[in-house]
Amino acid sequence: MVGALWTGISGLQGQQKALDNESNNIANVNTIGFKASRISFADQMYQNKIGKGVQISDTEKIYSQGNLKITGVSYDMALSGDGFFTLAKNGNLSDMYYSRAGNFRMGQNGTLQDPNGNEVIGWPMTAPPEVESTDPNVKKFTDDYNKLLSSTVIKYNTSIETITAKATDYTLSAKSDDEYVFSGWGLKTKYTKVADVEELIKAYTKALNKLKNNPNGPSASAKNQISKVDFFDQGSSKAIVADGDEVYININGNKISQSFITGSNSADGYRKTMKAFADKISSIAGLKAYFINDENVTTKKFTAKIGDAANNTEYKLTLNGIEVSYTSDSDATIEEIYNGLKKAVYNDSVLKNNVTIGPLHDTDEFEVTANSNNTFNSYNISGGNSSIVANSNIDDVKKDETSTKYGIIDKGVLKIVSLVPGQTFTISSAGMVRKGVDNAVANIEV
Repeated sequence: MVGALWTGISGLQGQQKALDNESNNIANVNTIGFKASRISFADQMYQNKIGKGVQISDTEKIYSQGNLKITGVSYDMALSGDGFFTLAKNGNLSDMYYSRAGNFRMGQNGTLQDPNGNEVIGWPMTAPPEVESTDPNVKKFTDDYNKLLSSTVIKYNTSIETITAKATDYTLSAKSDDEYVFSGWGLKTKYTKVADVEELIKAYTKALNKLKNNPNGPSASAKNQISKVDFFDQGSSKAIVADGDEVYININGNKISQSFITGSNSADGYRKTMKAFADKISSIAGLKAYFINDENVTTKKFTAKIGDAANNTEYKLTLNGIEVSYTSDSDATIEEIYNGLKKAVYNDSVLKNNVTIGPLHDTDEFEVTANSNNTFNSYNISGGNSSIVANSNIDDVKKDETSTKYGIIDKGVLKIVSLVPGQTFTISSAGMVRKGVDNAVANIEV
């Protein structure tokens, strides 16, 4: 009698396990990648040819193909047929597991991950497939883009988007500006250029986090702040003029000042000091300062063409009867010849005040512009196969903010620009200290 009861109990226990299994199958009907399981029963040992009940011999997964579903999420995947996705727990290749679930997303570090942060593992293909993508990053990102700037998952009401930004190694490609050209006009060293990029990355990441926290909120464009400070003109009774004088400005509570730099005369000292002052402001990450012409004046320019770079050749630039030259070396380049002529112009005591040499463009051409209301009575370039570009002769140029030469610096009008859109700065005061007297600037435009 007792044996019969135990035999019946084994049946009840087996059925309970079977119900538990079916309940689990039903509960996971909407679980992505879930595979149902089934219970296999077997009879127990026999005694005198009479069985002693039932036992569970195995619980096995049913790996039949599930239904495929279009989700609209670009990172979702599905396996049709045999196979598994391989995932590494927290990116650890020594701790991997397999899954049929393909609900992936782009992680913060730019890798494909499951909802638990486990990274999908794959192998490179021997040859790229012929695939056309509407994602612009597919065509823009190459192996040169090896610095991940930011990667953020944005969850909208009806969709999910991953925004990823990469860059080439700007710490290697950044170069210091040429002081002959940029001193007094946003001069940046290699290190301040890198700092500027870092400021832009911070602002970009901040904007992405704001979008992440409020993905369905209103959008707004960000503008660069531009401020203008009208310091005292060279020659003014309040302008810096001698040793002990200084020019200063307070930006975001920090005082930036430049002591008077002695020159050949007080006017030369004023110009040197103001250029150094603008360069100090430009050394601040995210800011650029340069002198502008606060008037609309008409000036003249023409375009010179270097042509092929000839070795050991004297190149001459003649402007208003003043000739400067540069002799190329035995392994000449266009950039070398251009820099040599540019420095020759800026080393000339007359031309440096009246001419601006523009940057190289179209490989071997550069513009020569007269400062202020000056013009060119005569001009020429010679050496190698250099020439004046046709139809470029003495073009009129409206110059309200184009020159960095002394005639503009003498006006003392300094423009300060935020290089980071949306990032503001505050100018609380500015002025010039002359002979111990602090003369504050009255005109500061924000």
